[in-house]
Amino acid sequence: MKIRALCNCSLLPVAIALCASLSQAQTGATARIEETDKSIAYSGNWYTNGSSLNSGGTAALTNAPGATAVVSFTGTGITWIGVLDPYSGMATVYLDGTRNTVDTYGNSTLYQRPLFTVRGLANGPHTLSIEVTHMRDANGLGSWVWIDAFDIENGSGVTGGITATAGRTEQNSPALTYTGVWFPNISAMHSGGSAVLATDAGSRATITFNGTGITWIAYRDQFSGIARVYLDGALEATVDTYLSPAQAQAATYVINGLASGTHTLTIEATGTHNPGSGGSWIWVDAFDVGPVGSGASNLAQGKTATQSSTFPGYASAAAGSAVDGNTDGRFFDGSVTATNLDTNAWWQVDLGASAAIGSIVIWNRVDCCGPRLNDYWVFVSDTPFGAFDTPFTLQNRAGTWSSHQTNAPNPSTSIRAGAQGRYVRVQLTGTNYLSLAEVQLFP
Repeated sequence: MKIRALCNCSLLPVAIALCASLSQAQTGATARIEETDKSIAYSGNWYTNGSSLNSGGTAALTNAPGATAVVSFTGTGITWIGVLDPYSGMATVYLDGTRNTVDTYGNSTLYQRPLFTVRGLANGPHTLSIEVTHMRDANGLGSWVWIDAFDIENGSGVTGGITATAGRTEQNSPALTYTGVWFPNISAMHSGGSAVLATDAGSRATITFNGTGITWIAYRDQFSGIARVYLDGALEATVDTYLSPAQAQAATYVINGLASGTHTLTIEATGTHNPGSGGSWIWVDAFDVGPVGSGASNLAQGKTATQSSTFPGYASAAAGSAVDGNTDGRFFDGSVTATNLDTNAWWQVDLGASAAIGSIVIWNRVDCCGPRLNDYWVFVSDTPFGAFDTPFTLQNRAGTWSSHQTNAPNPSTSIRAGAQGRYVRVQLTGTNYLSLAEVQLFP
């Protein structure tokens, strides 16, 4: 893959040499799309400049920090066409997750100039995103960024963007767009051999997907921080990704049971971390997208649930709050269970009939007390559980599937089961209060 950022007299000699070495003639068919093409999605405040000097007679421009233009296309190369002038500034450009910085300053005003070029791409779908940084170089008088057109080699624009479908999607997929500063990390421990990471507050990675569920796969270690997760633009959860010892390809956040169709999931770095972490890094390695269709329905929702005891004074602390379809982990919002201080406190659900259970998702309480769920067992069986059964009596019981979990869900964890059973139990190893925001069972 070859990349060219526009050369101008303000660039360092090394950059000038690089630009000169890549300024070869284009090959193959080239199609121009104007800045108004439906394959380009804008966010933030953009203005229109009408002038016969622009391609097609108009161009878009802005100096609003964080404003973006994202073009989805198929082909083997793309060139961003814009304006160079003394009032133009810097932009962050991502091509399929690879970050570049482009300086659009020019010591005189020049229209319809190639500002950024990539060639030699695999012939298929790609995504190019341009983010305005509201920064300028030492010679600049402003920070404006212009979008006039794009020249696509051996392809065309794609209306509606690129969408991930069922299966694993790597972090460099064109279904993802990035803003802020993300760094590449190459290692065999990552899915596909690479991942990206960010620590600057507000840096975002967004995947568009078509399915009923999604899992964020990430590297987690002692230097990892806190992220916000948004589903379809709404804040879904705040996730502390700190983990010791470190774990590669960790299922960091899981959502299932979505309406069939297209959704977006955004991971945002907050630049913060818990007191025990040595950093605020947020990693994106891959995403696992669940299939479209009814197969991802939650088997537990609305079924009969019981627990070892119920904390007094709060009707919402009853066992049914973990199968009401609400994953809100804030206790006083009224959808989190709570037992008393029981030895081997337990919660369980009766599905009414034996069912194949492929995965179990446990949602934790988030307003406090999350570590209470850092040593628990999950059991699945066609034989009912007794009120006095313990992990010791159940873990080796014939016909009972078991899984011992020693990390508290934050806020959720997905457990691969591959089990058959009518009854599912969550049970603490020691003596403590047991609180669950939701328990989801998927085929």
